[in-house]
Amino acid sequence: MTRKKLPRGYAWPVTHSEMRDAIEPASAKIVDLTFGSSTTGDTPVIMVALWTAAQSRTYGGGVHPESVGFWVSVNPVRIERKQAARRALLEEGVPGMLAWMNGPLVAKEGWQATDHTRVWTFKDGKLKATDIK
Repeated sequence: MTRKKLPRGYAWPVTHSEMRDAIEPASAKIVDLTFGSSTTGDTPVIMVALWTAAQSRTYGGGVHPESVGFWVSVNPVRIERKQAARRALLEEGVPGMLAWMNGPLVAKEGWQATDHTRVWTFKDGKLKATDIK
């Protein structure tokens, strides 16, 4: 786990232990869980999940087995939005992320062979998931 110092007025919407408990069903599939320090103003991205495919990342070929899987990052929110963001993440975001994570594991090889990213933004009390190409 990586945790960074936050700017004044920001807080993580969930604790490390809350997130670990929530992602327990998929913990074997998750390579890393980080708590970032990215603050994006009015449309904060509060959670990011990446699928890293088994692709050679160097000219020498070969894939490091620990690089394949899901990477999850939780970003801070304005402190006054913390409780609403926490509730949205735990009730909607994490279950949605777990469902998204199960897709690649049963998907065709074409999906598994490429990297994918999904981000969750929290604005006006609503959580929205978006796939990024």
